[in-house]
Amino acid sequence: MIMLVTGLLISGGASVILIAEWSDMVRVAALNERSQSDKDEISVAISGDHAMVTYDASAGEITLFLVNTGEHELNTTNYEFLVDGEAPTSVSGTILPTGTDWLPGYLTEVVLTNTNWNYSDGDDISVFFVGTSEPVNGILHTVTTNAEVRLNVV
Repeated sequence: MIMLVTGLLISGGASVILIAEWSDMVRVAALNERSQSDKDEISVAISGDHAMVTYDASAGEITLFLVNTGEHELNTTNYEFLVDGEAPTSVSGTILPTGTDWLPGYLTEVVLTNTNWNYSDGDDISVFFVGTSEPVNGILHTVTTNAEVRLNVV
């Protein structure tokens, strides 16, 4: 009888531990699923005519437009560009139509500067962008886009 009671107490204790661990695992799985669902709603694209990207050769400035094609706001300060695999020496951006928040559907005009660039009219370059969203359900998501564009010297 003592062995039976001891066995029941031990199995009851083990059940409580297993139920608590299972509950934690379900909570983490739900959080990861929601995070992945939110990530699918974050996106950006290089907009405009890829064959007519403005390049000011005298100032070493390439002007690009990016559009927030997702469903959530993007961060306007935490981003990087690469042009033919190299970072420009400076980057400045302006949200269009107006404002400081890069909301869904809004454009940002970005001027990439590097006076060492020696591009000519009609040169094709590769542009890569990586940025982050504003927190969505407490999580920052990474967003990237890339394109090959043709420069139009002004």
